[in-house]
Parts: sequence; structure tokens; C-alpha cells
Amino acid sequence: MSDIIILGAEPKDSGKTTVARGISLNLKENLINFVVFKPRSGHNYWYHYDHTKECLKKRFLYSKDAETLLKTINIRESIKLINPIHRLWSPQDIFKASMKDSEDIFVIDRVTISDKTTVFLNKERYLSIISEDLIERFFSIDDDLIEVQDQFELENYIETYTTAIKSSHETLRRKYDVLLIEGLENFVYTSPIIDPSIVIIVALNKILLYNPDDYMHAIDLISQIKIARVSDLINLLKPQDTFVVPPMKASEINNPDKIRENLEKPSKRIIQELDLN
Repeated sequence: MSDIIILGAEPKDSGKTTVARGISLNLKENLINFVVFKPRSGHNYWYHYDHTKECLKKRFLYSKDAETLLKTINIRESIKLINPIHRLWSPQDIFKASMKDSEDIFVIDRVTISDKTTVFLNKERYLSIISEDLIERFFSIDDDLIEVQDQFELENYIETYTTAIKSSHETLRRKYDVLLIEGLENFVYTSPIIDPSIVIIVALNKILLYNPDDYMHAIDLISQIKIARVSDLINLLKPQDTFVVPPMKASEINNPDKIRENLEKPSKRIIQELDLN
């Protein structure tokens, strides 16, 4: 069983999902028994409104990237299983929020363990631009609802979040030889549940492959000082391999054959590293 972690060096649009799609298509072509895994994700109600509408239609918060990856490899797997945690953010209403605190606000977390979903609602959601009636359409009457005072109170429920990731990971491990795990934004990914075999960092036109032991050691060092970001790791670690990927037009990103071709070289290197015995 091998875990491949894909992280992004940029806070937004680093290209993780495009790279994950290309690697997925190459793994599939080589008949490797694998699946994608997006443990944690999130989107903004206002800035990703097309996806917001889809979530409202399904009364379920989920990752657009996870859905895209599943469609790319044409695997019939539950989106709840490969994406156990998803957060909805919202801009704050300028007439309600303090000028000193104008950052986007966490509104809802959807956490799924097996088939049971818990929805964490922020009591300060009234500060967002989303009406209460609309918020109720993001979840089902069968979901468990828990209200928290703010984002920091979620620390009291860390075991629920950990269990959700662990449950999904263990279920997928029983079915697949390889998990291709996509991280969240530019945060480093560290979990006692997941022991990476390969670490990939996407830095726009570069794909960097790192030794997983060096990666974990670097996280330990950085975390003693601050919350670790992927850019911090790049300054500390020397990659085992570096691949340059050309920029792709929208038509090419939407063309599976082109993505597979552009990611063929790093994919071959990754396949060589996989321990499938």
C-alpha cells in the first residue's frame, strides 16, 4: 500500500488538481489499482458560486476538485468517502463585520464518517453574506448538527475530524494499492494516519519529488516555530527530482490525452518509486 501526497506551493491555483489528473491518467494506463483521496477541502460561497449552486442542488458540501478527479479516472466511488471533510467559507457582510476583522468567515464544516455526516455550524455565521434560510439548504435533515462559537472551538472536536480521515483512509486501503492524496491549498500535509511513500510539490511550472522521510523531518523542525506552509519546505529540502511542465491552455487542460502526455515523465518516475509488491 502506497500513499502519494500532492501539495501546492502557491496559496491558490498552484495546479495540484491538474497534476493529479495527469498522474492519475498515467497510473490508469499502467493498470495500477489506485484511487484519489481529498481528505480536507473547502470553497468560498461567493467566489466559487457555480460550485455553491451544485452543493445547494445536492444539499451536500463537497470538493469540486475531488469530483473532477473521480470523473477523470472514471471510478465509481462515493464522494463522501474520498472527500470526508469540506468547509464552506463566506465573505463577511460589511454592515455587520468589524472593519478590523474583514477576513472570510467559516460558516459550515461537513464531516463524514462512513455514512454518517456531522455538520458544524458557526454561531457567528450571521456575519456572513449568506442568509439563514440558504445555509439550511447546504445539509440534510438526517445530518447531525453541532453549533460552535467560532472556528477555534472546533479544536474540541478534533477527534471527529481525525476519525473521519482515518475511516476513509482505512476503507480505501482495503480496496486499492495506491492512494493519490491531494492536499489543501498551500498547507503541508501531516497526519499520523498517512505515511507517505512519495511527496510531490507543485510549484506552477515545476513538479518536485521529495524523500518522504526528509519531508516529515522538515515539518517537525518548522512546526516548532510556526504553522508550516509548503513554501517553507522548498527552502529547506532538496528535491530528488525536478520536472518542468509547460503551461497549458484551457483546451489542453480539458483534454485528458494532452494532460496525460504532459505529465508522462514525472508519472514514470513516480511509478518506479511505488512499492506494489
